[in-house]
Amino acid sequence: MPAKDKHIVAGLRSLPIHPKASVVSIGVFDGVHIGHQTLLKSAVAQAKKLNVPSIVLTFDPDPHDFLNPGPFPNALMPVSVRCRLIRELGIDWVVVIRFTDAFARKTAEDFMNGVLVKRLNAQCVIVGKNFRFGAQATGSVAVLRQWAKTSGVRIMPMEPVKRQDQRVSSSRIRKLVRQGDLAAAKRLVGRPPELYGYVVRGEGRGRELGTPTANIALNPQTVPPQGVYAVTVDVNGRLLGGVMNYGTRPTFCEDGSVVCEVHLFGFSGDLYGQSLVVSLIKHLRDERNFSSSSALQSQIARDISRAKRVLNKKGDSHLF
Repeated sequence: MPAKDKHIVAGLRSLPIHPKASVVSIGVFDGVHIGHQTLLKSAVAQAKKLNVPSIVLTFDPDPHDFLNPGPFPNALMPVSVRCRLIRELGIDWVVVIRFTDAFARKTAEDFMNGVLVKRLNAQCVIVGKNFRFGAQATGSVAVLRQWAKTSGVRIMPMEPVKRQDQRVSSSRIRKLVRQGDLAAAKRLVGRPPELYGYVVRGEGRGRELGTPTANIALNPQTVPPQGVYAVTVDVNGRLLGGVMNYGTRPTFCEDGSVVCEVHLFGFSGDLYGQSLVVSLIKHLRDERNFSSSSALQSQIARDISRAKRVLNKKGDSHLF
């Protein structure tokens, strides 16, 4: 496992620096999609120009979900992955603020003066044009600009990034993943949609069929339709191709429980307990019931062959 990034901290009190000046960006940034990337790269560039640290304030849980409890879609990724991707864009510090009732009651003025000025000495604040903050979402870019007249902080609102005349957003990407439109989701995220989880012990049925699988307990997250997919998986720093079945395994199981199983090309070993990231490359077919084990084995062989063709077409023949 990679060493813990000391530049990702939980809460402002854990931030080990008290900067004399900084560039601050604020948002949930779920998915770290191309819109987020544009904003965050602007923050990095501005911080380098001013020779000050860049700091991102992000939230867990999502304030919208916290304030509006209900059947909302799950996040695209765990907060740990979100923070790692933000750091990989060049941000110096990522602060994860635990969103609570107390924080939700903080006024826009308290946030601007107490957090942005007193704690972070923000010289520049970069946010999305539609950014809202503070108790009852009374804070906005207009409020920030008015405040900036006396505080001297530069406010840089970023226009939304659009594709096909629609704003790129995490909610739009979640919808595409749920619908199984992986290609469209990839265009908005900038990389294939991913599933996150850890390997648990299964029934060993894949091994009995000649195709051993890693059974993955998925984190709560937005998931694609059930079916069979060509995938890639990072295993201990080695990228492998594979074929994934996400569904109820109707040929053998009748309880309707949904499982995620991945057969990795060219891998043998023990992955139990390891965290894996599964990149969804292409949907191959829907899941269906087979009349016998031999019929299922034949179909699995065809799935593997097709998945390899898909990866080879992408220029990823080295994955198997």
